[in-house]
Amino acid sequence: MTKTIRKPVLARDLMHTQLVKLDADVSLARAVETLNDAGVSGAPVVDASERLVGVFTLRDAARGEVETGSRYGEREARASAVPDWDEDDMDEGDGVERAVSMRDDYGPITSRAERVGEWMNPSVLSVSPDADLREICRLMADERIHRVFVVEGRKLVGVISALDVVAHVARHG
Repeated sequence: MTKTIRKPVLARDLMHTQLVKLDADVSLARAVETLNDAGVSGAPVVDASERLVGVFTLRDAARGEVETGSRYGEREARASAVPDWDEDDMDEGDGVERAVSMRDDYGPITSRAERVGEWMNPSVLSVSPDADLREICRLMADERIHRVFVVEGRKLVGVISALDVVAHVARHG
């Protein structure tokens, strides 16, 4: 009987290296536009040295509105169009992310004044390029996150999404 030895799947095997990145000084309106254009719901925030300093998601933009009563942008006088987001909606995420990405009525003064650095999450979970698939999955499941950033030292080198993991398992078992 022949025994096949499987090489462990590492972060470097799964990660995407072509990333949408944001700067902490970018306006929230521009950040949301960037995420929408790229078709992603979140992106790493890096400094001038490409070091990972945070993550910003459409959910962060939505949370800002919920917590401050429209800090992200002032609405036109259409109260019926303002979503009624409760804590369960914020946990679910998908509907909230979709609602934020589809909005086009953010007030230009407020949205230009707000910066990604004010709303990003500075507590970013990451793995090294040598982390194995089990470690990546455990981190995503334990922390209930949709993406893990791959860093060498403090420099961002890639990202792995939950969809990347699912696609790998579907192709390779």
